[in-house]
Amino acid sequence: MRRYYFLVFTVLIILISGCGSDDNIVEDCTKIIVSEPQQVVTNASGTTVIPEVTQEVPCDYEEGIPIIGTNVNPLENFTYEVLYFTFIPDTGNNTRRIEFEIQLNNSNDFIAEGKPITTIEANGEISAGPFFINNAIEPCFSIDANSTCIFAFEIEEPLDVILNSISLIDVDYWLTTE
Repeated sequence: MRRYYFLVFTVLIILISGCGSDDNIVEDCTKIIVSEPQQVVTNASGTTVIPEVTQEVPCDYEEGIPIIGTNVNPLENFTYEVLYFTFIPDTGNNTRRIEFEIQLNNSNDFIAEGKPITTIEANGEISAGPFFINNAIEPCFSIDANSTCIFAFEIEEPLDVILNSISLIDVDYWLTTE
């Protein structure tokens, strides 16, 4: 019996000392995150529901960073200017209207290819994502070096889903390398 305890103790010591070694640290740590379903106005037929998305991300992934693909990076030296953002919850014709123009500025010496990511507040809920690009007048998938692109969107849709308020909080531009 004493021999059994000695053997177990020895194996535990070997395992514990091995776990503390920097050589055994797992560099490829990942976790699974699930985004909540969101209702976003994106097309003339009504409100689009973005289903929940399950994605594997690095363990050091910061919550709140938009996920639009597996190979994305935020564009550095990026600024934007809201030329106008208008939301009319009821036009009087049993419809609502959203329209905007946002100037996206690429101050880099290279062409930026990616997607504008908008952070919006709708009915008191804050969400970030590429919400308006699918039906944008100009989605700005590319911005020339040291240049600008006018990200433009316009829609009038039926009042089938209650949307009392929507406001723009922020705009980012995420490069895509896919």
